[in-house]
Amino acid sequence: MSITLKSSVFCKPTDLNLRLTLLGGQSFRWKEIKDSAFVGTFRGKIWKLKMLPECNKLEYEVFYENKSGDCIAEKDFNNMISNYFRLNFDLEAYYKIWRKNHSHFNETSKQIKAVRVLDQEPFENIISFICSQNNNITRISLMVQTLCKLFGNRIGSYDKRDFFSFPTIEALATVENLEDTLRKEKFGYRAKMISNAVKQILNKGGEIWFEKLKLMEYKIAKEELLTVSGIGPKVADCICLMSLGKLESVPIDRHIFKIAQDHYMPELKKVKLSPKQYELVAKMYRETYGEYAGWAQAVLFCSGIQK
Repeated sequence: MSITLKSSVFCKPTDLNLRLTLLGGQSFRWKEIKDSAFVGTFRGKIWKLKMLPECNKLEYEVFYENKSGDCIAEKDFNNMISNYFRLNFDLEAYYKIWRKNHSHFNETSKQIKAVRVLDQEPFENIISFICSQNNNITRISLMVQTLCKLFGNRIGSYDKRDFFSFPTIEALATVENLEDTLRKEKFGYRAKMISNAVKQILNKGGEIWFEKLKLMEYKIAKEELLTVSGIGPKVADCICLMSLGKLESVPIDRHIFKIAQDHYMPELKKVKLSPKQYELVAKMYRETYGEYAGWAQAVLFCSGIQK
């Protein structure tokens, strides 16, 4: 039985920029369609999202196949969308704080619309960011789409396009010769990383392990993640920030490092990004922007991609 529900949640345009948030390198399951709307998947459902700035609403349509026959209340979908975008986080208030904390943020944020840090499923996030290494958003999106088509479940269709869930840990673990299959799909060296990561995560307890990570302190959770194949410091920080609720986690890539060199730590101008520099720069951002430094970093990151 195919079900469609249309509703909305309160959200001011100063609190959410859909384009920067959904297409800015956090998730790889979204596409912009006509009339500034976006279609993608999360929580096993197909969603169409559109901001209605004139009435301070985020409008959504959700499409799904109700195979169990259970009725999902509208308030539950409202909670899903609110949690996904962390709408309970007062972004305007923290913009004011971050502007006071550093002149660079104050200057940059004048041109930046609201960027939110998504709350994503840990396993999907891990595999997606393993795919992200030495890659671009377009190709990462194609790789994630391939994983879903090959090993996920069909969850419905929109505009004559089928959508699939992200495969579970168990589903990937039972694939015979997963590494070889992914290499044939042009995943390159990431095929081995993904294959090994799936086995290691399953051995650690799978979804139960993720719940344990959420309860750990940031540094301990990051150390745990670093024991998994294909997860280096940046990927671990992305997972901590976007899936484990560690909003002090600051992923440092070459863009964020360059911003630090140009505006915060000029003494690093001629220094290359190394493990030592990574920790120094991350510490600087945390000292500058406080307990939600990872969110401030996401805003600064998007300053380089906003059109």
